[in-house]
Amino acid sequence: MHYSLDKLNELGDGDQDFVISVIAVFVEETPDDLESLGNAVTSEDYTAIYQASHKMKPNIDLMGMEEVTKEILSIENNGKNKSNMDAIKIAFTAVKPIILETIDELKATYSL
Repeated sequence: MHYSLDKLNELGDGDQDFVISVIAVFVEETPDDLESLGNAVTSEDYTAIYQASHKMKPNIDLMGMEEVTKEILSIENNGKNKSNMDAIKIAFTAVKPIILETIDELKATYSL
């Protein structure tokens, strides 16, 4: 398991409907965000890389995906600084399958 719902449960203060609604939004929106980031990486568009990773970062962090959060932050910083495209590509290649696997796990666990 690549995620932890501790932050989300703390934020929801025991409101399970809130937790499930946030998970549902994550499951629904993240594939499109991931595709946008992938397209930006493929086209080596630093501005789009920054924007897509910046949008994804808080949701990934909220889902307790600590290692992915670190990589997304690295992608975001490199995109912002218009530097190190090789590192961006390596980081994206590493996080993409983890994010997709997490989405599948959440869908299965919460019947989404």
